[in-house]
Amino acid sequence: MTVIIYSKPGCSYCDKAKIMMKEIQLPYEEVVLKPEDADYTQKRDNLFSQYNHKSYPIIIVGGIFVGGYSELVHSYDTLKLHSLCADIGIDIPFEF
Repeated sequence: MTVIIYSKPGCSYCDKAKIMMKEIQLPYEEVVLKPEDADYTQKRDNLFSQYNHKSYPIIIVGGIFVGGYSELVHSYDTLKLHSLCADIGIDIPFEF
């Protein structure tokens, strides 16, 4: 399993999430949904429905829905992200 971020071009919270992931050395795969693509609306609606989350980014760790940028920060601060990543063999450095 991996870390996946679903993003949309021009999304500032997507950019913040990607910056944070790079800063904490968390490798991720990015899936960019582009509004100009013919199937964008269907893909977006399916994604939003699947995770019951209606904005970008959508962050998945090891198949577990973390949330968007704010939830990513909270999961890092509470060490939940560390635990989820450890479950898939990724160690995130601890900073206090």
